[in-house]
Amino acid sequence: MKHVARILSTYSADTFGVCSALYELGGMIVIHDPSGCNSTYTTHDEPRWFAEPSQIFVSALTEQDAILGNDSRLIADITAAAKELQPRFICLIPSQIAHMIATDCRAICRILEKKTGIPAFTLPTNSMHYYERGIFFALQKLAEIACQALPESAAPTHLPEAKWLSEEELHKLHQKKGKALRVNVLGATPLDFAMNGSIDSMRHWLETRGCHLASCWAMGSDLDTILASRDADLDLVVSYGGLGAARVLRERAGIPYRIGIPFPNRTAPSDDAAYRDEKTACIILHIFALK
Repeated sequence: MKHVARILSTYSADTFGVCSALYELGGMIVIHDPSGCNSTYTTHDEPRWFAEPSQIFVSALTEQDAILGNDSRLIADITAAAKELQPRFICLIPSQIAHMIATDCRAICRILEKKTGIPAFTLPTNSMHYYERGIFFALQKLAEIACQALPESAAPTHLPEAKWLSEEELHKLHQKKGKALRVNVLGATPLDFAMNGSIDSMRHWLETRGCHLASCWAMGSDLDTILASRDADLDLVVSYGGLGAARVLRERAGIPYRIGIPFPNRTAPSDDAAYRDEKTACIILHIFALK
């Protein structure tokens, strides 16, 4: 009986993870689905609706549209809404039906870009995986967009294979910079972290260790702040959803990253214990990946 859960969490799909990751960034997120996905997300997963709105829609795919492949109505609806609302970007994500009928969302996004002049992209969701997969795809895409302006020659070489920095390496990085390290927190959304001060607690934890919170992907930071954070000194991956973005920023911008959630008032372990703790954190995040 000790393994019986008394309270079960609401099932949250990868499409909801995308919505949660992009909620505060001023874009338009369209779930290509008959109905239900948007209402489930807004009523069960998103506490930010009480404080701030967001442009999250469902395409209301009909049976006739699915059978006949009528994408023109979807394109017309999104184009009309985008011209009225003027979002920073358009993100079209398929759910089960759109995935099963093999809707060419990439082609639709290219058409939308030409018609609206607004950047449009899609992500490989299908509502059959958990939310952290959607967060992973969304934040990874943001990192790719942030690094677009970087020349290919700027990509660092001979990067270590380790996915985390030891305390000694972190100390050396701090000494090399000679100032407060600018840190990106990757993978923070209300699906994993409460809205009652979690990010403020992380910010305080970093400041007490001589660091500065450059951006939080994606709670409390706007799109411009996130796109400019490719100049940060370190990435802190607090959930599996931020791991893809951390890898892109490491490979393209040379930003090292650590994996784990900071816990205050914790005694400093030895090097071997630190390795075990960091490796355990990495393993936990990969378990939730459900690859």
